[in-house]
Amino acid sequence: MKRTNTSLPPVHPGEILRDRLLKPLNVSTAKLSKEIKFPKKEIDLVCEAKINITHDLALRLSVFFDTSLELWINLQKNYEEELDEKKLVSLRKEITPYTYKESREDSRHSLLAKKH
Repeated sequence: MKRTNTSLPPVHPGEILRDRLLKPLNVSTAKLSKEIKFPKKEIDLVCEAKINITHDLALRLSVFFDTSLELWINLQKNYEEELDEKKLVSLRKEITPYTYKESREDSRHSLLAKKH
C-alpha cells in the first residue's frame, strides 16, 4: 500500500522490524540472530536502516514471526519504490528525454518489440 503523504520520508522495513516487533516483543537482535540463524551484524544494520532486507532474511523473518513472506518482500519493495519515485522527480529535471524522428508511439513499439 502506497503512502499518500509523500512529504514524510519512506519508512525502512528495518524500522518496522525494530519498532513494531522486536521492541514490543522484547526480542533482542542477538536473540533473533540466534533463533533464525542469521548474522546479528546484518540484523543490526537492517534495524538501523543501513542495509535492505534480503530475500533470505525475509524468509527467516516470515517463519519466526509467523507472517507471510510477501509481507517482508513488499515492505522492502514499497520502500525502494518510494525512494525511486523521489529520485525520478530529480532525474526528470536533469535528463532530457530522447526525441525520436518517427512518431513517439511507433518508435517505442519498434524499440521494445522482440526480435525473432
